[in-house]
Amino acid sequence: MGKRKNKRFISLIEEAEKFIAVGKYEEAEKILKESLEIPGLSNFQKLVIFLDLGVVFLNKGVRSWNPKEIQEGEKYFKECLHILEKKGLERIRSKPKFKVWRELASKLFFNIGESLFFFEKYKEARENFLKAFRFDPKNFKARLREAECLLQLEEFKKGEEILNELLKEPLELTLKIEALVSLGEIKFHQDDLKMAEKIFDNLQKIIKEDEKLEEFLPKVLIYKSAIYCSNGENNLALMFASQALKEELKKFNLSEKNLEKIKNLPPKTIKVILGYLLIKGEILNDLGKTKEALECFYFVQKFGFFDKEKIEKYILRIIKKEIKSLSPGNLLSLPPCSFSALPSRSIAGVISELKKEKKEFQKVSRILEKAFSTKSLFVEAVEKIIKKMELLNDNEIEDFKDGLIFQILRMGDEKKEKRSIFSLSSEEVWRYFKEIQKRVSF
Repeated sequence: MGKRKNKRFISLIEEAEKFIAVGKYEEAEKILKESLEIPGLSNFQKLVIFLDLGVVFLNKGVRSWNPKEIQEGEKYFKECLHILEKKGLERIRSKPKFKVWRELASKLFFNIGESLFFFEKYKEARENFLKAFRFDPKNFKARLREAECLLQLEEFKKGEEILNELLKEPLELTLKIEALVSLGEIKFHQDDLKMAEKIFDNLQKIIKEDEKLEEFLPKVLIYKSAIYCSNGENNLALMFASQALKEELKKFNLSEKNLEKIKNLPPKTIKVILGYLLIKGEILNDLGKTKEALECFYFVQKFGFFDKEKIEKYILRIIKKEIKSLSPGNLLSLPPCSFSALPSRSIAGVISELKKEKKEFQKVSRILEKAFSTKSLFVEAVEKIIKKMELLNDNEIEDFKDGLIFQILRMGDEKKEKRSIFSLSSEEVWRYFKEIQKRVSF
């Protein structure tokens, strides 16, 4: 390749890598694909381009939680591996003259490891991080990721050994903090709570002195919460869990008051925030703060990042436990979002109790309308409840049926303004009744 073409190649790569560094992956992709069109590229130059393209797609995929993007990156990594194998991996690793090739090989295996880590293939990821470290013993980040894989594989002793060795090296401050956080996690999982608490206390002090390290604060706080929770100090656990959630939201100028806005954040970030909210919900439940706990669980559930069935069962357990101590009328103290999960006997009791007073019955109707914003959603909940009708006697069924029909009538036609049953003609009442009867067999 002539000097002019080589200069153009270097210029394009430098420009693309600047865009990668600031997360402008689309711009980087465009430039890298342009560089592939340069005639007469050497295998080394193709390796550089393919590797950067793989990193672009990997980072795009992780940011948007899109496995297809990551798989696209893996295709470029395979091209890189093919070039390295043709050159000879052992030859590259052992001969001093291949220093730059070794650095590229280390970068390749590191990013293959990152891709596998995303797909929770921790054993295979660890093998690639180890290869990355062997090709470049200064690739301390690969060593850290290997320890994190061992943490996920619950091989805590091996992970601890690697981290202790790593912390003896001249690490950049952010990498040192990451290593200490991982060491604290391992100590926590080894039930060495005193040492874990000591590590996280020290980390909190270090982070408070340097605002550049604030990104690590939520994770430190959530582990302090877990430690206090393990020690049975739930009030302190709740304080730290709430603070962790607050600090994580603060990064995006959000608070719990406008939590709904997290839907606009990258999926990976949403999952972290929901994880903190889930922990907070569990602590609230342990403290007997059922209403607040249920609100946390329902918010987490609707995003679908965690095991939906598991969360549903957890919610049902809380509600069933709670209703034992409440009279039918007091069930309204539960959040409206929990209504569809209540056992049918309890709902029948609510309807029966509130029918005694017209004013109170209108109150529950308004609550139900808030819980089920459209008629179709309410009908789905009704169908779920009707399946449990065998728990009710004949009189209770009649009361329950009347209550359900009353609520559905109040909601009216979805295309029209909501109206009271008293403003409907007898023909309209009959039409709505037949409509619900088609969906639900009493």
